[in-house]
Amino acid sequence: MVEKKAESAAVKPKAVKKAKAVKAVKDVKEAKVVKEAKTVKEVKDGKAKKQTHSLLIVHITDRVTDAPPVQEALSKFGDVIKTRIGLHEVGEEFSSPQGVLVLDIFGEAKAKQLQSAMSKISGVETKLVVFTH
Repeated sequence: MVEKKAESAAVKPKAVKKAKAVKAVKDVKEAKVVKEAKTVKEVKDGKAKKQTHSLLIVHITDRVTDAPPVQEALSKFGDVIKTRIGLHEVGEEFSSPQGVLVLDIFGEAKAKQLQSAMSKISGVETKLVVFTH
Protein backbone atom coordinates (compact mmCIF):
# COMPACT_ATOMS: atom_id res chain seq x y z
CA MET A 1 0.00 0.00 0.00
CA VAL A 2 2.86 2.34 0.82
CA GLU A 3 4.42 1.63 -2.59
CA LYS A 4 1.19 2.60 -4.40
CA LYS A 5 1.00 5.94 -2.56
CA ALA A 6 4.59 6.69 -3.37
CA GLU A 7 4.03 5.67 -6.99
CA SER A 8 0.94 7.86 -7.40
CA ALA A 9 2.69 10.76 -5.67
CA ALA A 10 5.56 10.47 -8.15
CA VAL A 11 3.18 10.36 -11.11
CA LYS A 12 1.05 13.22 -9.92
CA PRO A 13 3.71 15.95 -10.25
CA LYS A 14 4.43 14.80 -13.81
CA ALA A 15 0.74 14.90 -14.68
CA VAL A 16 0.44 18.37 -13.16
CA LYS A 17 3.51 19.57 -15.05
CA LYS A 18 2.10 18.17 -18.30
CA ALA A 19 -1.29 19.83 -17.70
CA LYS A 20 0.41 23.14 -16.96
CA ALA A 21 2.54 22.80 -20.10
CA VAL A 22 -0.55 22.08 -22.24
CA LYS A 23 -2.34 25.07 -20.70
CA ALA A 24 0.71 27.27 -21.31
CA VAL A 25 0.80 26.26 -24.99
CA LYS A 26 -2.92 26.95 -25.29
CA ASP A 27 -2.48 30.34 -23.58
CA VAL A 28 0.37 31.22 -25.96
CA LYS A 29 -1.77 30.30 -28.99
CA GLU A 30 -4.68 32.38 -27.66
CA ALA A 31 -2.33 35.27 -26.88
CA LYS A 32 -1.00 35.14 -30.44
CA VAL A 33 -4.54 35.30 -31.86
CA VAL A 34 -5.40 38.21 -29.57
CA LYS A 35 -2.15 39.97 -30.49
CA GLU A 36 -2.96 39.58 -34.20
CA ALA A 37 -6.44 40.95 -33.60
CA LYS A 38 -5.18 43.87 -31.48
CA THR A 39 -8.23 43.60 -29.19
CA VAL A 40 -10.14 40.72 -27.66
CA LYS A 41 -13.37 41.90 -29.32
CA GLU A 42 -11.86 41.12 -32.72
CA VAL A 43 -11.36 37.44 -31.86
CA LYS A 44 -14.08 35.15 -33.16
CA ASP A 45 -14.09 31.36 -32.89
CA GLY A 46 -10.44 31.34 -31.83
CA LYS A 47 -9.33 33.23 -34.94
CA ALA A 48 -8.51 36.88 -35.49
CA LYS A 49 -11.10 38.67 -37.61
CA LYS A 50 -9.68 40.46 -40.63
CA GLN A 51 -9.57 44.20 -40.21
CA THR A 52 -10.64 46.65 -42.89
CA HIS A 53 -10.12 50.30 -43.63
CA SER A 54 -13.00 51.67 -45.70
CA LEU A 55 -12.32 54.96 -47.45
CA LEU A 56 -15.10 56.65 -49.37
CA ILE A 57 -13.93 59.35 -51.78
CA VAL A 58 -16.69 61.77 -52.78
CA HIS A 59 -16.28 64.18 -55.72
CA ILE A 60 -18.72 67.09 -55.63
CA THR A 61 -19.01 69.03 -58.90
CA ASP A 62 -21.02 71.97 -57.55
CA ARG A 63 -20.37 72.56 -53.86
CA VAL A 64 -22.85 75.43 -53.57
CA THR A 65 -25.80 73.43 -54.95
CA ASP A 66 -24.86 69.99 -53.64
CA ALA A 67 -23.70 70.93 -50.14
CA PRO A 68 -27.10 70.61 -48.36
CA PRO A 69 -27.97 67.06 -49.55
CA VAL A 70 -24.35 65.94 -49.07
CA GLN A 71 -24.33 67.33 -45.53
CA GLU A 72 -27.65 65.61 -44.82
CA ALA A 73 -26.21 62.24 -45.90
CA LEU A 74 -23.06 62.85 -43.85
CA SER A 75 -25.15 63.69 -40.78
CA LYS A 76 -27.19 60.50 -41.20
CA PHE A 77 -23.99 58.43 -41.13
CA GLY A 78 -22.11 60.62 -38.66
CA ASP A 79 -21.80 57.84 -36.09
CA VAL A 80 -19.61 55.72 -38.41
CA ILE A 81 -17.43 58.45 -39.95
CA LYS A 82 -14.07 58.31 -38.17
CA THR A 83 -12.32 60.97 -40.24
CA ARG A 84 -13.55 63.54 -42.75
CA ILE A 85 -11.22 65.61 -44.92
CA GLY A 86 -12.52 68.19 -47.39
CA LEU A 87 -10.35 69.35 -50.27
CA HIS A 88 -10.99 72.15 -52.77
CA GLU A 89 -8.99 74.77 -54.64
CA VAL A 90 -8.81 78.16 -52.98
CA GLY A 91 -7.18 81.39 -54.17
CA GLU A 92 -7.21 85.01 -53.08
CA GLU A 93 -10.08 85.87 -55.39
CA PHE A 94 -11.90 82.57 -55.86
CA SER A 95 -13.03 79.35 -54.31
CA SER A 96 -13.44 76.35 -56.56
CA PRO A 97 -17.00 75.13 -57.12
CA GLN A 98 -15.72 71.55 -57.05
CA GLY A 99 -14.49 69.62 -54.07
CA VAL A 100 -13.43 66.22 -52.82
CA LEU A 101 -14.26 64.59 -49.51
CA VAL A 102 -12.18 61.74 -48.10
CA LEU A 103 -14.10 59.77 -45.49
CA ASP A 104 -12.68 57.03 -43.25
CA ILE A 105 -15.69 54.93 -42.33
CA PHE A 106 -16.12 52.24 -39.69
CA GLY A 107 -17.42 49.10 -41.39
CA GLU A 108 -17.54 48.21 -45.05
CA ALA A 109 -21.31 47.67 -45.02
CA LYS A 110 -21.97 51.19 -43.69
CA ALA A 111 -19.48 52.60 -46.21
CA LYS A 112 -21.47 50.96 -49.03
CA GLN A 113 -24.72 52.37 -47.64
CA LEU A 114 -23.27 55.87 -47.50
CA GLN A 115 -21.86 55.45 -51.01
CA SER A 116 -25.32 54.51 -52.24
CA ALA A 117 -26.89 57.55 -50.54
CA MET A 118 -24.24 59.90 -51.99
CA SER A 119 -24.54 58.42 -55.48
CA LYS A 120 -28.22 59.40 -55.58
CA ILE A 121 -27.27 63.10 -55.37
CA SER A 122 -26.85 64.66 -58.82
CA GLY A 123 -23.39 66.12 -59.38
CA VAL A 124 -21.80 63.74 -56.89
CA GLU A 125 -19.65 60.73 -57.77
CA THR A 126 -18.04 58.28 -55.37
CA LYS A 127 -15.31 55.67 -55.15
CA LEU A 128 -15.03 53.16 -52.32
CA VAL A 129 -11.60 51.80 -51.42
CA VAL A 130 -11.42 48.94 -48.90
CA PHE A 131 -8.13 47.65 -47.53
CA THR A 132 -8.27 44.29 -45.75
CA HIS A 133 -5.50 42.87 -43.60
